[in-house]
Amino acid sequence: MSIVPDQPSPEEPRGPSRESQRGLDWFIFFLADVQTGFGPFVAVYLTTQKWTQVEIGFVLSIGGIIGLLGQMPGGAIVDAARSERVVAGCAVAAIGASALAYALWPIFPVVTLAAALHALASCVLGPAIAAISLGLVGPLAIGERLGRNARFASLGSGSAAALMGACGYLLSSRSVFLVTFILAIPTLLSLARIREREIDIAQAHGEVKREVPDKRA
Repeated sequence: MSIVPDQPSPEEPRGPSRESQRGLDWFIFFLADVQTGFGPFVAVYLTTQKWTQVEIGFVLSIGGIIGLLGQMPGGAIVDAARSERVVAGCAVAAIGASALAYALWPIFPVVTLAAALHALASCVLGPAIAAISLGLVGPLAIGERLGRNARFASLGSGSAAALMGACGYLLSSRSVFLVTFILAIPTLLSLARIREREIDIAQAHGEVKREVPDKRA
């Protein structure tokens, strides 16, 4: 009869819950809807507000330059954060505020600041989504998860383009940005469905756990 107590067997790693997986699916879907509200709709809307081609080109260039320069700082912000959900939520809220600013105050200073804010928030969202995905499913399943993200992003972009095109045609070009602002709400609600405790911080930041060899062997 052995006097050595039985050692508890290590728990098997658990995958993310269905709720978190679905939350990420719908977050990607609605985020694509929100992002579709910008782009070509901006130029059309500002043209209806009697903006000149020079002013429109300047605003679009500002957004493009900030979006290009902000890639590395955006990734650094996500790496430094301890909650990717909070970072992503702040970025979505900033994009929603930008859309509302476009709709309510289509004047040059406000639109320029809104374009800069939207570009900065977009720089953070890409790395945040990648970190959340990796933290949820781990490196072995990240390929499948990224493919699933791309599928829901395509569905969101297509449905949003149809919806906003119809709103712009039937109502006004201003309504596109109001719809974008409204869509930020289900985007945040979907993000809230992702359980924070299921996001492995080490995996999300790309840290590899190495087992220390037993020297007694």
